[in-house]
Amino acid sequence: MVYWEEDMATSDQTLVCVKQVKQEVADEWDESMPLPGDIIEGFSENCADDDSFSPVKASSELSSQLGKINPPVELLWVHVRRGDSLGKLQARIVQQKGSILQSKYTIQAAADHRHVAHLGDLTIEQCNELQEEISVVLIPRPGEARFGMEIKRTEEGFVCIYSVMRGTSADRAGMRELYEESSANGFLLVISRLQGKSTMPTSACSAGLVHCCDQSEIKNILTSAIDQYETIQLHVMAWPNQTNPSPTPAVGFAALLPPQRRFIILIKQSPS
Repeated sequence: MVYWEEDMATSDQTLVCVKQVKQEVADEWDESMPLPGDIIEGFSENCADDDSFSPVKASSELSSQLGKINPPVELLWVHVRRGDSLGKLQARIVQQKGSILQSKYTIQAAADHRHVAHLGDLTIEQCNELQEEISVVLIPRPGEARFGMEIKRTEEGFVCIYSVMRGTSADRAGMRELYEESSANGFLLVISRLQGKSTMPTSACSAGLVHCCDQSEIKNILTSAIDQYETIQLHVMAWPNQTNPSPTPAVGFAALLPPQRRFIILIKQSPS
């Protein structure tokens, strides 16, 4: 079980982050598990409420607090920041293998004993990289009238790059190479952030409606930047193309994103 709520993260400080997971079969990952790039902000021993929330600032502090829980609990709620969202997911406490002289503890997915998180202290940019985002800076040249990429929004609310023109600022920044590699492996190239602001779908309600960014606003920002010959920063990520799935396993850039990974935020519905 996992609950998500929308929030924004702007801190550049070192954070407790999931560096990797022992379970390497990415197809078996899902959003209820600790995933690479997840920022661990703390945990609650008894329930998902914030009353018993214990914040953590370092991986050593988290390990120490997990080892001191007495009596031991079967499950605990871990407060996780994933992208621009805050969530709570259930996990188990396990002792790290190899920690003989001093016992060290970490978390394990509640539903899969193979899925053990390896924690570390990383910057927000390092966490973003682990979350499969790649930063691309577009630098226009005098006389250029556009950045050189066509964007469209999918039915699910993702803003995707559908083509990149040769010789443009997008091409020079490596966007065409990313687009072609993603497409060749059955993935979409999704714009996840524009100038630091998330462009991902933010919630799905009980009626099935998805709240997403305004595509025209994105185009206006890009147009304004090219008119002023200003650089602009995008973050992109590979996303499974459900209408044109890859017949073979993805490789390279496309392989960065586990097919089961989803960032659509599920809001806990209050009882009617």
